[in-house]
Amino acid sequence: MIISHIYVDEHGESHFADLELPESIMPSAPGLPDMLSTPSMEATSLRLISTKPEAMARGWHPAPGRQFSLMLKGSVAVEVSDGEIRQFAPGSVLFFEDVWGKGHLNHAIDTDDILLGFVAVPDHTIVVDGEIAR
Repeated sequence: MIISHIYVDEHGESHFADLELPESIMPSAPGLPDMLSTPSMEATSLRLISTKPEAMARGWHPAPGRQFSLMLKGSVAVEVSDGEIRQFAPGSVLFFEDVWGKGHLNHAIDTDDILLGFVAVPDHTIVVDGEIAR
């Protein structure tokens, strides 16, 4: 599975990269067939945020911690400091790792309320060659 990843370089500038989460056929739950799944990753917390679209445009900011963002409702464009902008609609997953430096800028795409899920991951969950290693 390929998801978007925001990281920061040694100068504090943020960039997008594609991050590959390895998948394999695994058991899912009793009574269900095996499904394509990523390996389990350690998480430290889950937070759900509901907001109006106008709250998204509040200036450049780094992520508060290393986290996955799950776009559940609404659509957002995210800009990194090198000028690239990517759009995220419901069902999108983004991994934020720009915890220092200039950070990123959010833009609401439409007038729908926004619902996001944030799954924080510990610092020892590392990215190696564009893949999350355990």
